[in-house]
Amino acid sequence: MKIKSILIANRGEIAIRIMRTARKMGIRTWAIKTAKEPNAWYLDEADEVIDFSECFDDTPEFLDIERIIYNAREHQIDAIHPGYGFLAENPDFARRCEEEGINFIGPSHDAIYRMGNKTIAK
Repeated sequence: MKIKSILIANRGEIAIRIMRTARKMGIRTWAIKTAKEPNAWYLDEADEVIDFSECFDDTPEFLDIERIIYNAREHQIDAIHPGYGFLAENPDFARRCEEEGINFIGPSHDAIYRMGNKTIAK
């Protein structure tokens, strides 16, 4: 399946790099807008923006797995790129993407779990 759209579940320079590469590949990009950074530069680089600024939950926007998945489904986004860090290292996030039929750009949930478990990784 050819990816036509990507939700970048990260911010800052990493999001900009992903968006620029996606643009070169003809892939539409989506970014997440937060109340903390309503005018962030990475938002200008995205083709579309999903507004998470009205977040009343204690979960930080870029860690709210269910809200990210919901919005990807709602906007018919093909894939999610977690960038690096928190979500890229979370096997539950990769598993939820797989369950919802959304391409997770990164290792499988099983591989992430194994990398994070010292006993198994050895």
